[in-house]
Amino acid sequence: MVKRTQPEFWAAGATGPWLTLLRPVACLYQLGAGLRSRFSTAVRFEKPVLCIGNVTLGGGGKTPLTLLLSAAARELGLAVAIASKGYGGALVGPHRIDPARDTARDVGDEALMMACAASDVPVYIAKDRRAGIQAAITGGADLVLMDDGFQNPTVAPSAAILVIDGGFGFGNGLTVPAGPLRGPVAEALRRADAVILIGEAAPAVLSALDGTSRLIRAEAETLPPPGLDRDRPIVAFAGLARPEKFFDGLTNAGLALRETRAFPDHHPYSDADLDGVADLAAQADSALVTTEKDYIRLSEAQRSRIDVLAAGYRLTLSPPWTAWRILEELVLNG
Repeated sequence: MVKRTQPEFWAAGATGPWLTLLRPVACLYQLGAGLRSRFSTAVRFEKPVLCIGNVTLGGGGKTPLTLLLSAAARELGLAVAIASKGYGGALVGPHRIDPARDTARDVGDEALMMACAASDVPVYIAKDRRAGIQAAITGGADLVLMDDGFQNPTVAPSAAILVIDGGFGFGNGLTVPAGPLRGPVAEALRRADAVILIGEAAPAVLSALDGTSRLIRAEAETLPPPGLDRDRPIVAFAGLARPEKFFDGLTNAGLALRETRAFPDHHPYSDADLDGVADLAAQADSALVTTEKDYIRLSEAQRSRIDVLAAGYRLTLSPPWTAWRILEELVLNG
């Protein structure tokens, strides 16, 4: 069973009374964003800052791209750091994440996941984007990857990458709360120095991207959980903006998916939640699988009490583009 954690009327071609009711609120949201941008002063830093963002809420593929670019920067000999807002975390920051001590409740699930995945790359969180970037530079970074923040008017990045999930595109084309957009698509494309399009896209999405100077195609692949018997059936659960992407990825990886359970994005799992999915897996004689982002939100007691196998993603860029070329064109030779 796949339960959408985003409203169904956000999808392309959707109709319904909610669209009519929420359009005026969406206009107010867009007006507020415009006023904030107009009356904010954007700060440019002494070291290059590469922003990796998207134009929709959640599920765009920013995190795997950030990790890919951070690994490439390390291979190029750069002292790279990641600056995140630490969405969902209680700490205001600036704070450098210590994976051995910090929890998702402290610093947010996505930021902690990046700190665990890229152990040799410092990850800083701060509710004030400028303070987080400056902390990274003060800490010795000569390149800062700003995770998200494409719409933040207080930072003037050296370059900005827009990540688009081809399967979802721009949804119904409306701004929140009537749709998934954070702002007008045309303006976002105008400000982007490169666009990463992940997966196949609908003709309407491709048409909107026509004329983009750096349109980079990519594919995202769900990786089978390490150590899992490929012949054993699985039960999967996830708290994501679009959990169906994860579930479909497991099926595409050739795994026998028996049941699925979807929770809201960034959902803090209770013991009762884990009891429910663990019981479901036991009844189906299946392994219990979740995402790295969800696994990071589980307490140590929850992890040790049930056998949760984390599944990750691999992002592959289409030739002739590589992570090194993106860095060289956007920040090193800019």
